[in-house]
Amino acid sequence: MVEAETSRQPLTEQKPREQIAFQSWPIASKHVPVPCQVIATAHFSTMASSWTEYLCMEVCPDGRVELSSQGHEVLGYGDWFDGEVVWPEGFDPEKYDPEEDGDMPLPVSVGGQKIIQMEDGAYLGEGMRPHSDDSTTTFQPGEVEEAREWLASYYKDAHIDDFPTAWAKVEEALRQRL
Repeated sequence: MVEAETSRQPLTEQKPREQIAFQSWPIASKHVPVPCQVIATAHFSTMASSWTEYLCMEVCPDGRVELSSQGHEVLGYGDWFDGEVVWPEGFDPEKYDPEEDGDMPLPVSVGGQKIIQMEDGAYLGEGMRPHSDDSTTTFQPGEVEEAREWLASYYKDAHIDDFPTAWAKVEEALRQRL
């Protein structure tokens, strides 16, 4: 993991991606987007952080089932942004004073991509990407137990909304071509 910078830069300057320490977010260009259907939402948390990932499934034409845990891509974090920032009309980040102005508004967009929310200090865009290198896997038809084991291992520290329904979809897809 990259060491976090301790010096603060003005909100309009950009740091190279390599200088930012990300704990739990997919960085815009680090992982290739994987087309999929979101079948569940997973909530992770530690003492220092919390984040959301989405269990996604794609059934390939040959019957393989690809599962991935994806998150909204990070387009900014703190004072680092991955492209030109467009702020709401009338807002000037250079004149922002948290004591007088209260909460800072979300940017409208970063690098031409709409910002949809801020989560744990990260500005998140609409696009989704695999969360990490080990968050995507593919199963052959019939590999139901292997899929169950991967899900149990990957999501062991998460709360998954409506897991029984999501699991039923995975199981059905894996049994469909038998």
